Formats: sequence, structure tokens, C-alpha cells
Amino acid sequence: MLQGKSVIPQQDALLGCTLHDGEYLVRRVLEYGNECKTYMGIHTTLHIPFALKQSRADSPLPETVIAELDAALRERSPAQQCERTARELYFPSSGGELTDRFLREALLLTRLHHAAIPTLYDYFFEDGYWYLVTDYIPGTTLSAYLRHHAPLPPLEALHYAMQLCDVLDYLHRQEPPIIFRDLQPSNIVLTPGGTLMLVNFGMARYFKKGQYSDTQDLRVPGYVAPEQYQGEGQSDGRSDLFSLGVLLHEMIGGERLSPASLLLDAPRQIHADISVALQAFINLATRSQPMYRFQNAQTLYLALDRISTLEERRAYQRYVQKLRQIEQKDAEQMAFPMASIPATEQGWKEPQEEASDEEPVLPGLEERYLRRESLYLARVERRGQRRVSAQLPANEPAQKSEAKEPEPERRLSTDSLLLRRIGHTQHNMRTLLLLCFVLTIMLTCILLVVFLSLQEQP
Repeated sequence: MLQGKSVIPQQDALLGCTLHDGEYLVRRVLEYGNECKTYMGIHTTLHIPFALKQSRADSPLPETVIAELDAALRERSPAQQCERTARELYFPSSGGELTDRFLREALLLTRLHHAAIPTLYDYFFEDGYWYLVTDYIPGTTLSAYLRHHAPLPPLEALHYAMQLCDVLDYLHRQEPPIIFRDLQPSNIVLTPGGTLMLVNFGMARYFKKGQYSDTQDLRVPGYVAPEQYQGEGQSDGRSDLFSLGVLLHEMIGGERLSPASLLLDAPRQIHADISVALQAFINLATRSQPMYRFQNAQTLYLALDRISTLEERRAYQRYVQKLRQIEQKDAEQMAFPMASIPATEQGWKEPQEEASDEEPVLPGLEERYLRRESLYLARVERRGQRRVSAQLPANEPAQKSEAKEPEPERRLSTDSLLLRRIGHTQHNMRTLLLLCFVLTIMLTCILLVVFLSLQEQP
């Protein structure tokens, strides 16, 4: 799912190979992780790029998870999933840590429907690895973008923070709330159009009322809230908002806060160019105690919106001041004032890269559901063709290989199609014979009439 343009070694055994019985052709590596890899693959029938996330399998999937995933991939719209997902929202245990992360991410991607969250199209097991098939997201990771462009202008950083706040608000409004728990630049993809996508849901969990602490703590501090790695309480929506505050500090200041400073509530001075309101906002969002932070994403979004308005005014004032300096320096440049003002003074670091003609554009939600249905139908047709090729030459039942995988309810069996064709052929033959019989009778009658008329003549 993570589609960055950072330099990644392209020497991999899977490059140029096909997966899932020739359904996906692996083109290139998108991400190397500690426990997983992500590839860009092309569907060999639909010719659509997808992201193939590979993770090691340390246990089989529970039957309930397989049933839910298969049912979700067959359904055309998310409205058909409401009744099913309301009955079971938590994650069963598979007995393996890596497989548990895989099933959590797979189930969440089928249960969540937001433009900033990838869509799950398929999953499969091959050669000791689980694979998730999701949207291929053109662009770069936010971590790679910050390495080249940080510190960002306040307006650009606030624009990204508001997008992340919107998707966090969507997660926290679920019943029960979903806590992402791993908000960091490497799990955020920046598309060429300037929109952000949240990826890698393996650490996400449902908030459980009455539970004191998380079942699994994140022991490594960085962007996570102190309660997540100190075991001092269950992480909730305020933990994700803390991570957003740390990320906003890095985007504007150009440096990540140290783990020691995250435990201190002393005012943090980023740099002199930002407003007092933005500085106070970051200090409030990154308080070590959850009760002193923003309590929900909606409140934080409203604060971001207000600060963004203030920063727009400050950017305009800087623009007017710069314009006056240019006017005093050289009157001839008044016709093109914007060309003389640095991009940082206009509010953006630099223009975003436009998507090239070769780079695919991430589709909207409705198009994603249609794409998932097309993928399912192509898979059904491919399986039907394999059954036909296995049945016709030997004229023997070839159902042993297909018995391991239950047929979906919507699939038309090859036997029924063959019988239908044979029935149509027999019907056409009967019609032809009946027509010949009628023509024979008519011809006989005509000959009889002619013969009788000849007999009556003298």
C-alpha cells in the first residue's frame, strides 16, 4: 500500500514473476519494511495496477475471517456490509503475531470506506506469505517528501494536518472507535495532486470500554503518545491527535521532537516565523497527559481551520510588504510581482508535481467499488476457463482441485453453461426437422393437385 518514490533496491526474486495463478504480474518494489514488502503489480486480465503487500504467514487465518473477507469482496457497495459488520467488529486471534496484523488490516480495509483509506480488492496465500491487494497510490511518502522539502510553509503544513484530522475523525466516530496508533510520515502517502492517503493499518485497534491498557504496547517512542509505550493507560483518539501534533511540529520545524521532550510540557519554540497561535496549538496538542490535549478530532479540526485563516492573513501581509519593497526597488517589475516573490512567501514551498500521463490517477470510492467488482468477475471467468480446459480434453470430472475452494453463489457453473448450449442446439434441430416436415407435406399436396388436374383433362 505504501507507494513511495524513494530510492529502493529493485533486485528482488519476485520481479517479473506472476502471483495467484498468473493473475498478477509483479513489476517493481514499492516499499521494503522490517516485516513486509510492498510491490506494484499489474492485473494480467484487466491491465490495472495494484499494490501487493506481502507479509510472512506464521499461522492460518480463522474461518470467520475468511468468510467475512470473501463476503465483503463479493458485495458491490458498502451498504450491503452494514448488517454483517454490526454483528462482529473485533478481531479474532490466529495464534500468530504477523498473521494477526495481516487480518486486522484486511478486515479494517473492508469495513472502512473513506477516500483517504485504500480499498481492499483481493487477498491470497502463496509460498508462505500472505498478500493484500489494494489501491496503487501514485506519489511519495510524506517522510520522503519532508526529507527534501522540510521545513514546510505553515499554510502547506496546516493543509496536510487538516486532511489527516479529517480521516482521524472518521476513524474515531466508528462504533466502537478505531485508534490508528501508528501515525507517522512513513504511513502517509502524498499524491501528485496534494492529497494524503493513510496506509498500513496493521497496528490499528478498536477502543474497548473498561479496559485499562492496550493488549499490545508500542514500545518504541517516536510519534506515538507516552501512554502507548509506557503502558499507563489504553490508547484512545487523543493518542492519535498527539501523533498529529508531533507530525505538525516536524513539518513546520523541520526536526522531529526527541523522545525526552515528548514527556515534558515546557513550551517548545519552533522558530520565530510562525504565529503565536500556531505555536500554542502545537504545545497543546503534544501535552504528555491526555486530559490536557484536544479531546476529539472535530475540535482540533476547528482549531486548525481558525489558525489556517490567521496564517493566510500573515502570508498576505508578507506578500504586500514584499510587493512594496519590489515597487520601491524597480518600478518595471510591478507588472509581474508574483514572479519576484519566493514561493515560501506565497504560502507553499513549491508547486506540486503534476501527474504524468504514464502515472495512473487514484480513482474515487465509487470507481474503486466498480473496479473490485470487475476484478471479482474476472477471477470467476478465469476459474471457469480453467475448469473447462480441465474437463473437455479428458472427458473426466476434474473437481478435485476445485473442491478445496468453495464456489461463490453468483458463479455460473461450467456444466450448466454446457448443458444450456446443448439444449439450444437440440431445440434448433427440432425446429429444423419440423420445418422440413411441413415443407414436405406442402410439396406432396401440390404434386397431388397437379396430378389430379392432369387426369381430369380429356
